[in-house]
Amino acid sequence: MASAANRVLIRQWLPKSSATTAVMVIAAACVTSTTKGYDGSMMNSPNALPSYSEYFVLTTATKALNTCAIWLGGIVSAVVAGPIANRYGRRRSLRWASLFTIFGAILQAAAQNVPMWVVSRMFIGFGTTFSMCAGTAYTAETLPVKWRGWGVGLLGDLYYVGGFLAAGITYGTSRMDSTWAWRVPSALQAFFSITALGFLFVVPESPRWLVKQDRNEEALQVIALMNSDGDCSHPDTIAAYQEILDAMDFERAEGRQFRTQQIVKTRDLRMRIILVASASVCAMLSGNNVVSFYLGDILTNAGISDSNTQLEITIVLNAWCLVVSIIGTRLLDQFGRKTIAIISNSGMVVLLFVVGALTAVYGTSENLSGIYGTVASIFLFQGIYSLAWTPLIMLYPPR
Repeated sequence: MASAANRVLIRQWLPKSSATTAVMVIAAACVTSTTKGYDGSMMNSPNALPSYSEYFVLTTATKALNTCAIWLGGIVSAVVAGPIANRYGRRRSLRWASLFTIFGAILQAAAQNVPMWVVSRMFIGFGTTFSMCAGTAYTAETLPVKWRGWGVGLLGDLYYVGGFLAAGITYGTSRMDSTWAWRVPSALQAFFSITALGFLFVVPESPRWLVKQDRNEEALQVIALMNSDGDCSHPDTIAAYQEILDAMDFERAEGRQFRTQQIVKTRDLRMRIILVASASVCAMLSGNNVVSFYLGDILTNAGISDSNTQLEITIVLNAWCLVVSIIGTRLLDQFGRKTIAIISNSGMVVLLFVVGALTAVYGTSENLSGIYGTVASIFLFQGIYSLAWTPLIMLYPPR
């Protein structure tokens, strides 16, 4: 009874506007991309701060460990996030993920040594990966078809909102002559998860998950809310609801389950796994993560060693990538995912060689034109990545 009453209370809080609810759904799910974007920029910025490297007495090994610990937590999360989201729901999983991230950010801000820092980042990695698994599925299953491409793509684009804010905050705190120069940005990493928690107590659950739990009446109400301002008799609502029912009936009749045995036996499931894996490989091994987490080192090698200048470049770079990624999200629907991905990968291959060559030739010189050319190439590389893979890494897996 308490659970049913709670669901009614949540529905009463929802605005009777499909557009407003869609924005709230995206805001609730964006915790992954904004937190990861914040983390990439936030970790790059402290690496350029003496108060951070001197406090932890960093070597090359511990510096790398401090950075990559987020992925260690993500590996653990990736194993359990899917089954948990399927059993307990997308919205509840996003709430749990947000709590993990908030705890990790608090622990990170209070870190006294390298082990404490590493553990805190593993909590953040666990939470952000958990929210990625639940958030992309939640957005793809809840948003109407007319907004789905934009909505899911924006989850990737908002990475640079987090990066922009982290760079600006760290630039402001870098003048502090204490460990608060990096503790303040670390603590503020929890902001996105706290904001998401507020929305997650208001937005509805995924209608597809509700149907799978035989809560069809609630699913219909959610679909109506997302498609037709709450009108359950609207043709768009009825069509979307019937589409989910037909898909569920087909999966049950065919015994379709994402289990190892079914994936091996079923051709289209194998193709889905290959598609998801290939998208991840293209996005994660492109070189973008190296630039995101070690931009300070790259700029130092390019001939720009002043920490304030590096932070200023980080701010501008994130703003540039945000604009390009939004443009890319629009172009994906116009020209197709595969076409834009091929253009992006081709451009990145060329620009990686250009950045490497310019760094080798001008990195130790006083030639300002060569140094500026290196920075411009880094901007072009990040831009061409953002054009395709920033939105595609979110768009491909839920398809």
